[in-house]
This record gives sequence, C-alpha cells and structure tokens, in this order.
Amino acid sequence: MNLRSLPRPTLLGRAVALIGGELLFNAAMWVAAGIAFGQRDGLLGIALLAWTLGLRHGLDADHISAIDNATRQMVSMGQLPLTCGLFFSLGHSTIVIAVNVAIAVSVDIYDKLDKVGSVGGIVGTSVSASFLFLVACINTFFLVGAIRYRKKQKARVKAGLPPEEGDPTAIQGGGCLVRIIAPIMRAVDKPWKLYPVGILFGFGFDTASSIALLAISAIAARGPKGEAISHGKVVILPFLFTAGMSLVDSLDSVLMLYAYAQPNLKGADGKLHLFYRPLRLQADVESVAPLNSPVAESSEPRPPLPRDDSKTDSKLNDDETIVEAQAEEHNARMLAAKASTISSLSISLTLLSILVALSISLIEIMGLIGENCTQCREAAEAEDGGGLAGSWWRAWARANDASGYVGAAIVGCFVAILIAYHVARWLWKKRAAKRRAAHEEQAQSQTQYADEDEARARSPVENEAETPQT
Repeated sequence: MNLRSLPRPTLLGRAVALIGGELLFNAAMWVAAGIAFGQRDGLLGIALLAWTLGLRHGLDADHISAIDNATRQMVSMGQLPLTCGLFFSLGHSTIVIAVNVAIAVSVDIYDKLDKVGSVGGIVGTSVSASFLFLVACINTFFLVGAIRYRKKQKARVKAGLPPEEGDPTAIQGGGCLVRIIAPIMRAVDKPWKLYPVGILFGFGFDTASSIALLAISAIAARGPKGEAISHGKVVILPFLFTAGMSLVDSLDSVLMLYAYAQPNLKGADGKLHLFYRPLRLQADVESVAPLNSPVAESSEPRPPLPRDDSKTDSKLNDDETIVEAQAEEHNARMLAAKASTISSLSISLTLLSILVALSISLIEIMGLIGENCTQCREAAEAEDGGGLAGSWWRAWARANDASGYVGAAIVGCFVAILIAYHVARWLWKKRAAKRRAAHEEQAQSQTQYADEDEARARSPVENEAETPQT
C-alpha cells in the first residue's frame, strides 16, 4: 500500500496527537514515580514539587515570548509550526537531565554547580535576551511589510482594481538591516532548531540546581528500616520536570499557532474535516511501487518480464496525479498561512508579541546588570534604601523575579484577545445575518406591494374591456 494514498491529518489532528502524547508521557512518568517512590514517605511529595516546578517554569516570560515570536516568524514564512514549544522545552530540559544524571553518579557535583552556574547564568541570560530582541526585530519587519501590503490591497479594492498577487510576508527593500536579518531568519526557520536555543536558555543552571537539590533530598531520605534510595531512581525527578514543562510549552505553541494562522478545517470538497483530510484525488495506487523502493534496490536481479506499456503509463499518471494533488494542497495551505498574517487579529497579536519580547529582553538585561554590577548591587541592598538608584535597581530585580507571573499574564492576554475577537466576530456575523434577513424581507414586501399596485392599476382597464358596449 502506498503511504501517499492515506489520508493526511489536519492541524487539529496533529495538535490533539501532540497534546495526547504529552499527557501520556506525563502519566508514564507518574507511574514510574509511584513505583520508585511509593514505598517511601515524603518522596512522592518531592516528585510532585519537581513536576509543578516544570509547569511553572513553562510559564516563564522568556519561554512564552520566545515560543510566541518563533511561531509568528515561521507562520510568516508560510509554515504551520506545531512543535516549537516541544523542541524548546526539550532543549532546556537537556541541561536539567544532564546535571541530575551527574548527581545520581556523584552527589559531590552539586557543590560545583554554583561556580559553573555563575558563568552559565550570564551566558544563559545574555542568550535569552539577545534571542528575544533579534526575533522581535524580525517580526517587526514582517509586521511592517504586512501592514503595507494590506494598505496596498485595500487601496486597489477601493479603486476597483483586482487584488495584486504577491507574497504578503516578503520583506521589501534592501540595505544593511535586511542583509543582517536574512541569515537570522534562516538560522531559526524550523521548529527543531529551537532545541539548541533551549539548551542555551538552560545554561543559567537555575532550574537544574533546583531539581538537583530535590534529587539530593531524595537521596538523603531514609526508608523505615534506614535504607537509602537507589541513586538511579532520582533520575525520574528531572523527567517529571521535563514532562510538566513540555506540556505547558506545547500548549502555548498550539495556542499561538491557532492565534496567528487560523487554519481552515474545511477541505476542498467543502466538508468539515476535524482530524484528518482525505486526498482530493484518490486513485488506485496500491499496486504502484515507489521509484526508490529499498526492497527493489536490495532484491536480486530477475529476468525481464513482458511489459504492458499502457498499464505502466496509466500507473505513472495516477502516481503523478497524487503527487500533484498533494503539492496543490501543500501550496494552498502555505498561501492560507501567509495570507492570515495580514488579518487584524494577527497584526494585533504580532504587535503584542513584539512589545512583550522587547520588554522581557530589557528586563533580563537590566536584571543581569543589577546582579553583576557592584555599585548597583550595593545601592539596591543599602540599609537606607540607596536613594533613587536603589529603588531603580530593586524595581528591575522585582520584575526579573516575577517572570512566572509575567508569563502567565502574557498567556492570559492572548487568550482574552482571542476570546474577545471570536465573540465579537460571532456577534457581528449574527447581526449582519439579521440585517440581511430584514433587508430581504423588506425587499420581498416591496415587491409584493408593487405587484398588488400593478394588479389594482390593471383591474379597471380589464373591467372596461370586459363591459359590453350599448
């Protein structure tokens, strides 16, 4: 059976499969934690703490902003990236898992984390702030281009001209900035490329240190008979952290993709396809072998058989028809994703993402300066308050410490905007339908009155014609 003849999953089907897989992974980790820690008092509480740390860390402002802006950038390229959050969280979790595996081998490694973390914190924060700033700049170019393209299309419609064919996501013009932006766009143009970005974000070792401390606490715990837990079992803790964080980041990635792209669930046949979309042109291709089949390549040579050229040509034509149908469907999906970038909702959310990314980048940079600048730290920790300088640096430190709340607020804002937009759109459509029905009813009444008036005007003439002359 040719795989190309199978129905393709829709974006909703892929999203359900992704979140379902995440939930299954979370359930599997909790089953493993129950088996490993169920006989020890308090260890399941440590496991719950590791999992909730993952959930909370997935809502950190830098995570949310990085995933949102990366998703927006890839949608502008005509893609429908569904796994940005997953790859980003897996990259971030790689550091956590590696550190805790090292802890399981030797507990003494925890004492060295502070020295490594002091350097890694500077590197991780610098990478995080720089990435958010650069992606915000890229999305600014896309936003300006989308607004210009939208204005041009509206002007052509008002002038009675047909819409201009073109790419609404193309960055117009040249110069130094565009030449700088283009390589960055190519550097993060696929969801899997967020994996190394997540690794760089995790160089701060802050979350790795937190989970490592939980692992050491679990190792130090004793059973009812004084027995110690196996060091290998504490590796479950970073995997619980990974399960929680990847679930939140994947949900955020799906939410942002649906906010920016607004995929259409209807197929070419006009029917609603929720989880899979059948091919528009189905042909009997089960007997058609792929051109580069491994079985055909590895099989021994056989004597040539008599060939029916008409049947071969028919099969090749069917195969080409399937390929063309898939290419047309792919192109239509790409064009729909690009065209959605000029909608009012997409432009509003893009502007919000840019402002948030720039704000988080500024907060992280100022927090990093406040932590590593001696005079700034002394002013913030002065007993008399440090005056204006102390208040200034303490404000940036508080904003940096509230990263989780800021991330939750960002997601809340996006959800509120989406709900408000769709509710307003539904109300507008309902009102427009009522107006249309009222206009149709009024037009029908006017037509009926006109017919009655015409009938009345015609009646005297007909009566006179029917009256016999005396």
